[in-house]
Amino acid sequence: MNSNYPNIKRLESILNETSFHQIYDLWINKQISHYALKILERWAENYPNTIKTLGMSDLMTLVLPQEKMEIEILSSANSKKQIENGLTAMEILQEAEIDLNYYIKTNPQLYSPLFQETMQQDKAQKLEENINDDYWKLQTQIMDLQHEITKQE
Repeated sequence: MNSNYPNIKRLESILNETSFHQIYDLWINKQISHYALKILERWAENYPNTIKTLGMSDLMTLVLPQEKMEIEILSSANSKKQIENGLTAMEILQEAEIDLNYYIKTNPQLYSPLFQETMQQDKAQKLEENINDDYWKLQTQIMDLQHEITKQE
């Protein structure tokens, strides 16, 4: 597929096949922005099962208001100055306390059993990853402390 969107292969891997082709057509016909595609990619990091399950219509119902909310912040005069001074869009949104996953987490239109199930899978998967990360950080700290103790003896 010919596209000037740099991560088109990534999108193809995170969306179900039907949604990908529909969203790709929207992109080609300039009916969806580059920024909206970046939001989908970002959400796929935290909600891979949910993103893969949802259809194009549901995804657009979620991504378009998220995009509008973020763009309003990023297009302000203050944000433009911050960008000129080297801040990233993500830093500006975090500083403004914008929830980068707001619409995918809270949109009531999609609270179907399947949506709930995939969200629970994603939350459990993320929790397990966090627990594993914390475990290995603690293991590393213990080994560092043991090494320090043996050096002092």
